[in-house]
Amino acid sequence: QPAPDKAGAASAEPPSGLLIGLSILRAILSKQPMFLLRNLKQLYNLLRPAFQLHIESQKMVTALCGFLSEALAALSSIAATGGAPVVAEVSAFQHWLSEIISSGLVSSKELQVYGSLMLLQVLGAHARDAVDGHLPALGKMLQRLLKEMVSRRDAAATATPSTVGAASQTSTQAEADGTILKCIGLAIQIGAPRLEMSGETRKLYLSAMFTLIEKTDDAELLLLIVKVISAWVRAPPATPPSLSLKERVT
Repeated sequence: QPAPDKAGAASAEPPSGLLIGLSILRAILSKQPMFLLRNLKQLYNLLRPAFQLHIESQKMVTALCGFLSEALAALSSIAATGGAPVVAEVSAFQHWLSEIISSGLVSSKELQVYGSLMLLQVLGAHARDAVDGHLPALGKMLQRLLKEMVSRRDAAATATPSTVGAASQTSTQAEADGTILKCIGLAIQIGAPRLEMSGETRKLYLSAMFTLIEKTDDAELLLLIVKVISAWVRAPPATPPSLSLKERVT
C-alpha cells in the first residue's frame, strides 16, 4: 500500500478543542457525576465529530477510551438507583455509542477499525450485552483481516522492492501489518467470551483461530489464542461457551 500523503495524515489529527473538552469533562465527572446525566444532549454533540472524523487518530481514541470508561461507569452507577427514566436515558446513550461504533467496524481503513474496536471494548466492559449485536460483523471482519494478513505476507515474500523509497515503503507496510494484527487480537478478545451462542459467528471465530495457528508467527497473538482456547477446553461441558465434543477434539 502506498504511504499516506502528508495532507491526509494532517487531516486525521483531532482539533485540540475536542481533546481539551474531553479532558475538562473527565475533571468535572470526577467531582460531579450527575453533571453528565444532566448534559447528555450536549455530550452527543461533542462526541459525534470525534467518532465520525477523527477515529483514525490514536490521540483521539486514547482520549475517548479514557473518558468513556469513566463516564459509562458513572452513568451505570447513577442508573442503578435512578429509576426508569434515568435507566432509559443511559440505555439510549449506550445504544447510540454502539451504533456509531458499528460504522467504524465495517470501514476498509485499518486504523478506523482499530479505533472502533478499542471503543467497543470499553463499551462492552460496562454494557456487556452491547457486544452481542456486533458479533456477526466481528466474525466477518476477522475473516477479512485474516485474508488481508495472509495476502500481504505472501506479497511481501515475493516482492522485489525498488531501491527508491524502499525503507519508507517497508516502514509503512510494517505499520499497516502491525495494525491488522492488533485488530485481529482485539476482535478475538472482544468476541471470544461471548461465543456461547452457536451458529455461523461461532464457526467464523473458530475457523479464524485455527487459521491463525497455521499462518502467523506473532507470539503475542498466538499466546492470546492459547489462552482463549485453553479456557474453553478446560471448562466443564455445561459452562459457556460450552464447546461441543467435536470442537474440543479439533
